[in-house]
Formats: sequence, C-alpha cells, structure tokens
Amino acid sequence: MKLATSKGNEYDVMWAGESVGKHGRFLVQMAEVRPLVELIAEFDGIEWAKTVGPDGQPDREFAGTMRLEAASRLGNGNVLITLEMEGTV
Repeated sequence: MKLATSKGNEYDVMWAGESVGKHGRFLVQMAEVRPLVELIAEFDGIEWAKTVGPDGQPDREFAGTMRLEAASRLGNGNVLITLEMEGTV
C-alpha cells in the first residue's frame, strides 16, 4: 500500500487508515529504519493523506489537518504513527 501526504512525501506502508476505536484518529504502520524524529517532522501538520492499493482495495483520502499524537517503534522494528485529526473529539 502507498501513502501520500500533503507535504509531498510518499511511503510504502503496511496499513493506514482511521481508527475503528476512536473517530478522528489516523494510524499508519510501516517498516522504517530512520529515526522517529525525522518521521515526526514529516507527518505532523499534514493537511491530507491518501492511500492507494493494494490491488482490490479502494483508494481512500483523509482530509483535514492532522497533528502528531504519538510515534513509536514496535518490537518487530516497524513504526506506528498516530495522528489526531483537528476538529474531532
């Protein structure tokens, strides 16, 4: 799956989408070796995100300014980014 953001970045991600448990929370899981501080700068304040693929899955666009809520490296080395969509509670 590809993820593109309003900052002009594109990522290969395992999963990206709105949280089922909390409306207005956008989650991204991806394999990434760069320091988290670099990713934080790239994701914080994006104005939209768009997912494409994999085959058979619908393309989705998530509009609205998003602020970084959390970034963590999981035990398997993948990164989980949590963004809060502004204007939602």
